[in-house]
Amino acid sequence: MSREKNKFQRTLEKEVLIEGAGLHTGEKVSVNLQPAPENTGIIFIRTDIEGRPEIPASVEFVSSCRRGTTLSREGAEVMTVEHLMAALYGMEIDNLYVEVSAKELPACDGSSMVYVSRIMEAGIRQQNAERIYFTLDSPVVYTENDAAVIAISSDSLSVNAVFDYKEGLPGGQYASIAITEEGFLNELAGARTFCFEKEIEHIKSQGLGLGGNKENTLVISENSVKNASLRFDNECVRHKILDFLGDLSLLGGQLRARIFVIKTGHKSNINFTKKLRKHLMDKNNLQKKIDSEGILKILPHRYPFLMVDTITVGGDGKTATGYKNITSNEPFFKGHFPDMPVFPSSLIIEFMAQSSAVLFLSGKKNDDTLAYFMIIEDAEFFGKVVPPETLRAEVELVQMRGTRGKVRGTAYKENGEMVAQSQFMFAIVER
Repeated sequence: MSREKNKFQRTLEKEVLIEGAGLHTGEKVSVNLQPAPENTGIIFIRTDIEGRPEIPASVEFVSSCRRGTTLSREGAEVMTVEHLMAALYGMEIDNLYVEVSAKELPACDGSSMVYVSRIMEAGIRQQNAERIYFTLDSPVVYTENDAAVIAISSDSLSVNAVFDYKEGLPGGQYASIAITEEGFLNELAGARTFCFEKEIEHIKSQGLGLGGNKENTLVISENSVKNASLRFDNECVRHKILDFLGDLSLLGGQLRARIFVIKTGHKSNINFTKKLRKHLMDKNNLQKKIDSEGILKILPHRYPFLMVDTITVGGDGKTATGYKNITSNEPFFKGHFPDMPVFPSSLIIEFMAQSSAVLFLSGKKNDDTLAYFMIIEDAEFFGKVVPPETLRAEVELVQMRGTRGKVRGTAYKENGEMVAQSQFMFAIVER
């Protein structure tokens, strides 16, 4: 895992709407892409379900690979995410809320081009947090029957793919693509999904492909493409790379590697991504993102005194980044201060302290431990915080001796302005 100079996380400048019908369900759906704070990642939100359940775009939430990639969490699902995810990965969008009004994303024209066009229309905003790149110290290899994925160390991302269908079009096809923003836009974004004419009845008998038509799917017969002219001579293998990138994006960060892909589908793509994730975690190279539910399992605090909404713990276990979304309906604003809501400085300290406690406790195998706040040192405040605002706490373990630890914390506004800093000492005790 490494940090590259002048490479910062990105989100959209403004929200943008995309409408269409799902490739497999045929259901009409609206997708609203909305800017998100630093280190949020990509979060799908089912707006048609009570409670607006959220599904992080992570390989751990993949529930199906049948003719597409489906993410599920606690009964809510989003189907066919790969084309949008490829667009976000290729255009280097790190943080986004994806509001979805049905269970499948729209097919659009069968490629990622509509998503890319909407992203460019909305504009891209650079954020203040650095992007983390995943790098390899040894090859990662996945094989299954005729399928194979091999990733080796590199200072940039490229994908080399080979597919051979042995009969009719597309026959043997090969492509080698450098995955940059420009390369994705010009070489991959427009490559469309395809199926063989002889497969159509079987696909529909499985309740899939109900929204497929000549506008969103290339139909290949024994010796020709029946319904459209190709955008590339090797469009089919390019689309396979597009699908691979969409599935690889569920790793949760930008990868730097040279990758060789042979005859893969969504199942082998996802299995490779899972193996790659485990490899990175085993090498302590992968961040651990903890959502609100995970924080409730770690900290004893509850509303209205739980100050951390989400947190990312560094792979080394010595750093963490916590987030607190401040809104005008916080209960203490009724008295601090009437008609002039100011987030209390003492609660900024508490926010950093709770972020430190998660850093201490997230790696503990025993759930029966607490982190007690003992000492504050060198606390300084540099400006007021008023809603709406997203506070970010950067905490770092300075010293650990037995059950006691010392942490340095700094709090920032979303625009990068520092608002407070302090050092804390904690003691870890049994409940």
